[in-house]
Amino acid sequence: MCRDTYFHYTDKEGLRGILRTMVILKSPSGRHGPGVYLTTIGPDNGWDNVTTNNWGGTFAGNEGKADYAISMKLPREKVTRCDSSRVDIYLFGEDVVLQRVNFRLHSKNSDHEAVRKEAEINYRCTLL
Repeated sequence: MCRDTYFHYTDKEGLRGILRTMVILKSPSGRHGPGVYLTTIGPDNGWDNVTTNNWGGTFAGNEGKADYAISMKLPREKVTRCDSSRVDIYLFGEDVVLQRVNFRLHSKNSDHEAVRKEAEINYRCTLL
């Protein structure tokens, strides 16, 4: 089974919920249907590139939604690219149970250190 790296972006409250349960819940609906929304565009490509990809340059009302990223290795055959040639968006059709995948956490904010400590103490995770 071939695994590729995907990124799921979220805000601080979303990250805390994910770490509390160790599950990324699939969205029951969305622009491209139900599933866990992912991209192959990582934070090292620039947070502005991520937000342009995920929200098409229309970021008003979405502030903070990409402040944190969870990178994970998922089986390629279970991930579907959304039908659009202009964006890099994928769907994983089920909840992502983090204990079953190799994952890492990423932050763009100045509160990185505080969130990193919280992740390590409360959730036994490492935030990059």
